[in-house]
Amino acid sequence: MEPEAYLTLELGPDEVGAETVKTVVLPWSGHAATVRVPAGTVDGSMLRLPGLGPAGPDGSPQDAYVRVRVNATPAQFGPPPQFGPLPGPPQHGPPVLAPAQPARRRTVLVAAAAVVAVLVCCGLPLAFFLDGDDEDGAPVAGVRSGAPSVAPSPSAAPMTPDQYQTVLTSTDQALTTGFRTLAAAKSPTAVRTAASNLATTAGTQHQALDDVVPPASVATAHDTLVDALDDLAAALTGTGTGTSGRACLGPAAVARVSRETAADQLRAAAQALATADPTRAYQVGSFVPKETKDGNRRLGNGSYVKRTKGGLGQLKIDNGGADAVISIVRGKTAVTRVYVRSKSTFTVRGVRDGTYQIFMTSGKDWDARNKAFSRDCDFEKFDDPLTFSTTSRTYTSWTLSLTPVVGGNASTSSVDPDQFPGG
Repeated sequence: MEPEAYLTLELGPDEVGAETVKTVVLPWSGHAATVRVPAGTVDGSMLRLPGLGPAGPDGSPQDAYVRVRVNATPAQFGPPPQFGPLPGPPQHGPPVLAPAQPARRRTVLVAAAAVVAVLVCCGLPLAFFLDGDDEDGAPVAGVRSGAPSVAPSPSAAPMTPDQYQTVLTSTDQALTTGFRTLAAAKSPTAVRTAASNLATTAGTQHQALDDVVPPASVATAHDTLVDALDDLAAALTGTGTGTSGRACLGPAAVARVSRETAADQLRAAAQALATADPTRAYQVGSFVPKETKDGNRRLGNGSYVKRTKGGLGQLKIDNGGADAVISIVRGKTAVTRVYVRSKSTFTVRGVRDGTYQIFMTSGKDWDARNKAFSRDCDFEKFDDPLTFSTTSRTYTSWTLSLTPVVGGNASTSSVDPDQFPGG
């Protein structure tokens, strides 16, 4: 179903060849809004202003829709006609055209093209829908319908310095909380969740600041901050995902964000806001993490993360891949965990009799506190359990290769990180 148009925007034929910027006044709020009309827009097109419509039944703002009317230039042939008095109603009586039906009535705004430095709502993306005439087949009457013409109101007044600093402080607090949550994430799943929530917060703060009219002295720095928050939201959507450089723990995710272009832009915006006005140093950006390089912490080959002895069984590990930690698991608990470096071998001795599942995690930058790799982590298990038994004359010795080999007989499967046995 075609959306209901709240406003009608009239353009001349010379205005639709290139992108046109118009300023309109929203009658339900009294605020001015910028409407960007894409090049090539045709008569009857519908433009959407997200979140700028009247309040809905639940009190939240709805989208507003603007119908575009392109007025054709009348052809001129011969001398201009002689105009006499118009028949019908007197000049000061009711309008010549009957007003539209109340159920379909639109408010028509006369919009003026303008270069607007700051507006209450500016630069909003517009989705447009091509359609024809009104549902009853008649064109929208425009200003001839008897609907009132409303002249654009002046732009909203800039905030006072104190008001603007309050807004910046609110942004700082919201994003600081989000970054703390991200830094505390202790699994790939927690990283993805925290990064997604932080991206949403950055987007919310971007929109809130985009609606602000800052003091004139910091208008340029303010725009830089708004754009940087949008870029930050985009950068965060990729944190903790992908096959290369992914973050598995919160500190690695924060370090990755600290090196993003968006972080540099935020630092530049904070510096500009602090110095642009010699009478007021605006403070923002305390949430931006200090640029941090990736770590590369490693344990020595054969270092035990956890160990249980008392048996005679042996497990030889041949690691041709990345650094890994092998877990010997009985039930749901790892009884032994050992670190085996890349291109190295190690033999676990003293395995007690019993049947065990063998799990392994590989990656980069071992975090000893969280007992996990912080980047490029993988989690797997060998599909078949290993049984160790001892007699008076024999003991069991197994050899596992952590990389695929020709003729190998031990298959592996991926494991959900949240189901990986710790200890």
